[in-house]
Amino acid sequence: MPDYSLNDPVFVNREGKKLEGVVAFVGKVEFAEGDDWVGVRLTGKSAGQGKNDGTVKSQSYFKCPANCGLFIRKAAVESRKLTKIEELRLRRELATSSSSSTASATRRASTASPAASTPTGRQSRLDELRQRRATIGTDRDDSSAALDQLNEKLNAKDEALDSMKATLASVEKELESAKESVKNLESENEALQQKTKASSPPPSKEEASNEPEPETWTREKQILEEQVIQFEGKIKELTKQMEKQKSEHSTEATQLRAESLAYKNELQALSEQSKQKGVSDTSHYKEKAVLQAQIAALRREVQDLKNERVEIDSNLEDLALDKEQLQEENEGLSEKLDEIKIDAETAQMEVEELKMELEEAKAAAERAGSSLEMSTAAASSGGASSAQSDDMAQALSIQNARLREALIRLREQSSVEKMELNRKIKAIEKEAEAVKGQVKQNADKEGLLAKYQEEVRELKDMVDQGAVFEGMVEDLSDKVMEMEERNVSLATTVRELEEAAELTSEMEEVQAEELKAMNRDLEDRDTVIRNLEEAIKMQRRREEDFNRTVGNYRSTVETLKREKEALMEMQQGGEGEKSSLLASSQKALARAAQLVQDAAEMRKKEALAALDKVEGQAQKHMAGRLERLLPKGVAGSELAAIRGELLVSSVAGLAASALDGIASSFHKRFRNVPVDTEPASGSDENENTLQLSDESKQDLANMIHQSECANVLIGTGSDAIRLLAAGQWPDLLSEQESVALGSMLGHSMNELDVTLRAILKSLKEEGVIDTHQSNVDTLRQAAKNATRDLENLEESGGVSLSHDWKPPGMELFQCVTTVKYSCLGIAAAVGVACKSEAATGLFGSEAKSLLAKLDSLGSEASQICLRLAFLDVQKGDEISRYLAQGSKLRDACNELQARVRTSFLEADRISVADIRGCAADAEAAAKLLSQFSTVLRAAKLNSEEVGCYHPLSPEARDSWYGLSRLARSVRTVDGDEDDVNFLMRARSIEHRLSEAVANEPKLSLANSKVTSLEKSLATRSKEIAMQNARLSELEKLLTKSSAKPSPAKITSVAKSTEELNSLREENRVLMEAMDVLQEQVAGYESEIRMLNTMKSPKRHGSGKPEARRKSSVEVKSLGSIGKRQASQTNLGAEMTSLASVGVLEAALFRPALSDALRDAAKWKNAALGKAFMELPPLSIPIAPLDSQEESKEECFRDDAMEGLSRLNAAMNSFRMEQATARVVDLKDGSRSARAQLRASKARHKLVSEELSAAAASARRFLL
Repeated sequence: MPDYSLNDPVFVNREGKKLEGVVAFVGKVEFAEGDDWVGVRLTGKSAGQGKNDGTVKSQSYFKCPANCGLFIRKAAVESRKLTKIEELRLRRELATSSSSSTASATRRASTASPAASTPTGRQSRLDELRQRRATIGTDRDDSSAALDQLNEKLNAKDEALDSMKATLASVEKELESAKESVKNLESENEALQQKTKASSPPPSKEEASNEPEPETWTREKQILEEQVIQFEGKIKELTKQMEKQKSEHSTEATQLRAESLAYKNELQALSEQSKQKGVSDTSHYKEKAVLQAQIAALRREVQDLKNERVEIDSNLEDLALDKEQLQEENEGLSEKLDEIKIDAETAQMEVEELKMELEEAKAAAERAGSSLEMSTAAASSGGASSAQSDDMAQALSIQNARLREALIRLREQSSVEKMELNRKIKAIEKEAEAVKGQVKQNADKEGLLAKYQEEVRELKDMVDQGAVFEGMVEDLSDKVMEMEERNVSLATTVRELEEAAELTSEMEEVQAEELKAMNRDLEDRDTVIRNLEEAIKMQRRREEDFNRTVGNYRSTVETLKREKEALMEMQQGGEGEKSSLLASSQKALARAAQLVQDAAEMRKKEALAALDKVEGQAQKHMAGRLERLLPKGVAGSELAAIRGELLVSSVAGLAASALDGIASSFHKRFRNVPVDTEPASGSDENENTLQLSDESKQDLANMIHQSECANVLIGTGSDAIRLLAAGQWPDLLSEQESVALGSMLGHSMNELDVTLRAILKSLKEEGVIDTHQSNVDTLRQAAKNATRDLENLEESGGVSLSHDWKPPGMELFQCVTTVKYSCLGIAAAVGVACKSEAATGLFGSEAKSLLAKLDSLGSEASQICLRLAFLDVQKGDEISRYLAQGSKLRDACNELQARVRTSFLEADRISVADIRGCAADAEAAAKLLSQFSTVLRAAKLNSEEVGCYHPLSPEARDSWYGLSRLARSVRTVDGDEDDVNFLMRARSIEHRLSEAVANEPKLSLANSKVTSLEKSLATRSKEIAMQNARLSELEKLLTKSSAKPSPAKITSVAKSTEELNSLREENRVLMEAMDVLQEQVAGYESEIRMLNTMKSPKRHGSGKPEARRKSSVEVKSLGSIGKRQASQTNLGAEMTSLASVGVLEAALFRPALSDALRDAAKWKNAALGKAFMELPPLSIPIAPLDSQEESKEECFRDDAMEGLSRLNAAMNSFRMEQATARVVDLKDGSRSARAQLRASKARHKLVSEELSAAAASARRFLL
């Protein structure tokens, strides 16, 4: 944990927020234990969010403005780093308090070196400016606080006026009800008087029993008199209150006017002070900027000196290293020089030795010459001596030659070594000169470097001054903007005060008019009261008359009673049996009537169910047909996404239907419970407790089980709505991610859908979710499995949906719905106990009063759910405020539910104390619920439709419709309402299909070209067939002439020139036929190539025509060769060569012709297949239609798309069937060869039939 010192900038983590401040105190405190307390003074935007001013329990730890101090543990404090501008702002803000002068020299966390101190005179002036600024700020705070108080007073007066109007309206309603009751009494009195006047004979038994008793009349008269007295007292009190409030309001209005004038004067004074302060601040900022520039320059000089010292040290080290290196090189050079000297000396010694040898050689030569002379002189003496001398001369000459060569070599070696030594010396001298030049350049460069460093230092000073002035300008601009904003806010407050004064004057006028109207109403009511008093007097006289008639009736009743008793004595004891039978018969009749009513409702439901079933079947078939219309390649992923989204919508709808069924089951349990008008005051122990029967316990357990199921269903429905909203919420997922999410939902929600259907079916059939038949854990497990499967699919599918994301307001709706069903479940459980036969006496009265409270709680919670149907989810502040109150209410309801569970289900007997404890918790929940309702009414969230819930509520039936409208409404805030994922996906598919339909003219043109080509191909095929027949005849002739003739036949053929001419004519015809055939094939190729260039111009076949042309050229060349050979030889040889050439030409012609036929058929099939496959879709012009015709047109278009997809699939399958080559396996023993051949033919026939059927259906849409 870091240690903090004074004025360290820190962050304070408080309630999930980070507050800015500086450390003002560290150490132990007296109000708490521990020594890790830190006192923080809040600054910047966090100012005013603290708890104190540095003083806690009359103990001052530091000084700061009000609500700017905060004590917190070190664990919740983080250090923060500041920029230079933030440091300047923080220093200026800290200087506004008196404590900043003493703490200004402390260490900062982000500063590198302490700032230089300023002169005392200037510092005192700055302190005066800061104090003046602080006083102006406190005055502003006081004025703003006073304005807030005035606004609060005005709001309180408005609320008081509203409450007075409400009380006046209630009083008027009570007066009207009293008038109506008086009128009813008068009418009844008149009817009774008429009856008494008309009935002269004594009344019968039935009339005596039907006449009202006088006690009821007297009681009603007393009640009316009391009500009149109460109304008169209320009216007097209201008049007094109105006069009193009027006087108070007038005095407060005058006070407000005076205060507004005083505040205006204060604002003017503050504006003048702010101007003066601005003038002083500018001078202060200039001085401060100059001082900061000087401080920065000094710091920079110190840093530069440090850098220079470091550079000098490094240069000294480099020079020392260079000196050592030069010394080493000098030593090496001296060693080399010594070696060279030694070598020179050795060479000189060798030279001297050689010279000595040369002198010796010369002496030897002289001796040899002398000996030679001696030998010549003694030549005559003998031949042996002459030969010996010759040998010696020759040896000496050889030795001389060797010596001469050695001298030459020695000279050369010495000259070379001398040259090398000179060269080395020159190189060393050059290196020394270069080193001197480098030293001189280094000195020049060091001078330039020093000059440049001085310039850089001056530029840095200028930059620092500019930065300081920029900071000063920024601060001044911030101040100017803040002052302008404050002036604007003050101007608005002045305008608001003026408007408030005008409103108060208008309200006084309106209140005066209302007082006049109320006085008139009071006068009218006084006249009505006088009339009522007169009517009461008349009623009293009539009552006296009624009393006399009633006395007569009593006497007759007594006589009749005596007669009745006599008759009862005469009867036997079978009267009790008759009464019991009558009671049972009445119960049976009531039961029968209920059964008849249930049967009628059931018949209505069956009729509606039948209609819904027929409509559902039609919608199902329509959806299936529409789905078949869309091609799978275009809309397969979209259809899967739609299925998944509708499945999630179905899950949410099932959860909502189950919740509705649970709510109706709860209502049946606590409605129609008789409520005691007078509480019982029995003291019996059995009457103060209750022991439930086994049936009641089971029913109570079912109610609690249903409440738990409701909580799980609420969570499941909320999760389904969250996933459904995620796919369509603006700017959350892209179109591709929305499609992927929809398809994933379709794969992961099947188990949950089945479980919810089973629960809903059990609920509708049994009317209740029994604990023995259903299990909450299975539903929870199904929801967990769905969530886990969806997470796995998201990881594999790459959908970037956060698991923590929820639509705004969903937690609020989930919380409120949980509160509603908790209240209903508690009320149902208490209703089961109240319906028990043993719930009598004090326990019964307490339980029924608790049930009434819970009933009101449930109805109020249901009303809140309806009110929230019109909540705007884009108001985040309101939603968070509502959620805070809703969470408190949910906690209170959970506590009440836990108490009811422990008191009613887990205990053996239920006591009155348990009931009263539950009533106390219910009252606490009712208070929170009434506060929540008041907040919603104040926000004008009023329910307009019954059963209408918000789309994000778990009780929404049609969640897809509501969420789609909600997503579009959210998108309208910053875009187009149609830019929602499902609409954009639909538009993309529609665009693709419309492009396909727009290509209909191209398709029709291609069809016409294909038909024309088919016709031309048919005619050409006929011509080719004719030519083939002719060519076959020519081949027969050639085969006849291909046999090798005998010499006799040759002589005979040579003699007949007619046969030769005929053969030549046949060859010529054959060549012409070949040329015609090649021209036709070339024409076919050109037409087919032209057709292919319409779609794929790159596909051209140029190899085969050239080959065929080449073959034709070769055939012609062969013919020419034959002709030349025939002209050169005699007739027999000519005939032989002609026959061989004809045979050769026929042998060459047959494969060329078969190749041409095969190529023509191949090109024809390829052209037809490509033309059919590359035909564009038809473009049908769409005319403006009404809604019915548009729906018919859409259905027709969907059917057309289905037929087109069917035709495409049939053509693909036909092409695959044509392309496949099947072989009959003769060795297969399981199936015979004939059966295999029959199966392949049947498969081909089936594919062709499907193609013809699809073509017929598509042709029907084209007509």
